[in-house]
Amino acid sequence: MKLDICLHLAGLSLSNTILELEKFGIEQSRKAVHNWVQKADLQSASNGSPDHVALDETVI
Repeated sequence: MKLDICLHLAGLSLSNTILELEKFGIEQSRKAVHNWVQKADLQSASNGSPDHVALDETVI
């Protein structure tokens, strides 16, 4: 889930996020990735690092 959100916040489209996940053997639907990103309600920071994401456990 964290990887899904990181990839999408790094600027990948939902489709490209799914393609990248498949390289790791992870199969997720576009809908699942979209829902996680929406539920996390995170914004990409212009000066932030895409490999650091803070999640509240209530989101998960």
